[in-house]
Amino acid sequence: MKSFRIIKKFKQLTPGEERGYAKTLNDSANAIAIVKKYLEQRVIKADTKLGNTQSLYSGSGDCALKVACLLAEREAHLNLLNLLTETFDLLDVDHTGD
Repeated sequence: MKSFRIIKKFKQLTPGEERGYAKTLNDSANAIAIVKKYLEQRVIKADTKLGNTQSLYSGSGDCALKVACLLAEREAHLNLLNLLTETFDLLDVDHTGD
């Protein structure tokens, strides 16, 4: 149930609402595909900047800070991308009668 964990973060939801959230997330595949493409482009852009060591370590400022910021930005985009590529399991069993 790893993919269901984001919905479980909403503590006040009933099991019926949880299923509804999961269904909505699964049904929005086309919109999510656009966001995924954008995030993939941002990761590629960060990789390109990180690969250009001459540019990273030239100029004024703290080079290590620039690299750390780029790595943090890349990680954030990868985390979002990973979250968007998961599918959400729909629970068929509802013990509450909702």
